[in-house]
Amino acid sequence: MSFEEARVITIVYLAVFLPFLIYFKNKSNLPKWIPTFYLIAIVICSLGWELWFTFG
Repeated sequence: MSFEEARVITIVYLAVFLPFLIYFKNKSNLPKWIPTFYLIAIVICSLGWELWFTFG
């Protein structure tokens, strides 16, 4: 694996899991709709990634 591939993988995983960690840290202060919105956003983004890598 090249450095560029590792960098992209790190950025993608941080973009997914960092908001997840922030949510659990501030769970009591956030509205109830945040987890649903976050999961829908992850699904939409992952489908976009797949389309981009497959047909891009």
